[in-house]
Amino acid sequence: MTEPTDADVPSRLVAAAERLIAARGLEAVSLREINTEAGVANASAVQYHFGGRAGLIRAILAKHHPAVEAR
Repeated sequence: MTEPTDADVPSRLVAAAERLIAARGLEAVSLREINTEAGVANASAVQYHFGGRAGLIRAILAKHHPAVEAR
């Protein structure tokens, strides 16, 4: 896996978090696992891009909000 560009990192983190959380649940997934799944070497990437776990969860919810509202 190639190292993502800076512009790719937030979307890769969200996608990785969605996959892992869907499979194992929110409390069972560490930020380190999310970074690894996203192919991000920087251990602070979630903190940098989202301000922490809560911000990452908000980003996931925001991604799906338009579809939920449309229904």
